[in-house]
Amino acid sequence: MRLSGNCKIRCKLILLTTALVTAAHLSTGFFIAAHTDRALHNEQDHQASATAKNLARLCAAPLLDEDLLALRDLIRSTMEQGRFTRAMIIDNDGKVLMHNDIALVGYMVADHRFRLAAISATPLISPHYYDKTGDLIADVSAPVMVADKRIATVMISCSHQAISAAAADLRRHILTIMAIGIAAGIVCAVLLAAYITAPLRELIHSAGVIAEGTFTGVRLPAKGNDEIAILTRTFNKMIEKIERMVCTDLLTGVANRLMFQRRLTEEFSRSLRHQRPLALLMIDVDYFKAVNDLHGHQVGDSVLQEIASLLSRSVRAGDFVARYGGEEFAVIAPDTGAPTAAILAERIRHNVAEHPFPIKTAGAAPGLARLLNNPIHRLTVSVGVANLAEPIDSEDKLIETADLLLLAAKRDGRNRVSAAAGPATGATPPPGTEAQDRLFPTTS
Repeated sequence: MRLSGNCKIRCKLILLTTALVTAAHLSTGFFIAAHTDRALHNEQDHQASATAKNLARLCAAPLLDEDLLALRDLIRSTMEQGRFTRAMIIDNDGKVLMHNDIALVGYMVADHRFRLAAISATPLISPHYYDKTGDLIADVSAPVMVADKRIATVMISCSHQAISAAAADLRRHILTIMAIGIAAGIVCAVLLAAYITAPLRELIHSAGVIAEGTFTGVRLPAKGNDEIAILTRTFNKMIEKIERMVCTDLLTGVANRLMFQRRLTEEFSRSLRHQRPLALLMIDVDYFKAVNDLHGHQVGDSVLQEIASLLSRSVRAGDFVARYGGEEFAVIAPDTGAPTAAILAERIRHNVAEHPFPIKTAGAAPGLARLLNNPIHRLTVSVGVANLAEPIDSEDKLIETADLLLLAAKRDGRNRVSAAAGPATGATPPPGTEAQDRLFPTTS
């Protein structure tokens, strides 16, 4: 199974963090273990060397007096310290003068370690080695000096087995601590990966939703002031800007045709699924071309903006206003039956007809200026109202029905509502409408 890009990032973060924590623990643990092991062995060698020097100093007089009993007592005293496995005194020719094993007194020593010790003028510590019993040993020697003359050599063998065992035990403890630390590091890595990738998953999901064309409700929580929070807030601002550009008619501020189609599809499906009524109002500004022709497109744009604002204030909270195209608007009214839809349409028609539109006509032709150059103009709209009924089986059919009813309202004289439930209704045309009818009898 292919991992998603987000999952790959999460795995990489966990593996990388775990590797770093493990490497740090291993290097630290092995450094501590090696340093401690070496320090313990060095301390043991230092103590053994001090013991050898002391023994060499004490046995000088008995050697001169050839007091073997005193030498034996010194050797025994040295061996009683516990960590020594062998102690002896040899002359310059390699002959054993005294040994912790009395049976070896008088034997000649031929081992190279002893030969080196016999000719060394300073204390000597041999490299560590394992004896026949498997014990880790270090040989320490010190010359016996009388009047700057070497008369013998003291040699003792010091066991390091206890230190090796202690070092091994220390390594086991360090490994245990390392295992706990690595486990804690893995937990921290998982939490860190989750902290970083959770917002990424939300960003990926939101980007996918936006790619499908849905913007409403796509907002991500942004807490704190870290880089992720800043990225999230920037993403939210980007969504808001894209939503305004894609979903909103930039001139009027209401929804555009794309969002109208999407919302109508949603409401149509919901109404069919739950057997709820649905109404669609198609609204067209009467004689809007005359406004553009007489006053220019800037004035026409301001008129459309004002009408869009009127429509938004005239509908209910759950209704949806959109600019369908040009001077045509649409209102989707969910859970609205035919009588209520007709009342809503009449309220819209009445509010537009009663609203004063201040239009300056300084650039109008002289004849038209005398007729239309009033500080306040009245504009009207025609409304076609279609309801979701048995013959309507698609949103396209609903739009087609509302359009046909809108054409009927315009054909019946404009400034009126044409609903599927009955004949067109309206009011007496406001002042100026008759003049418009005379001037532009065929203009929509």
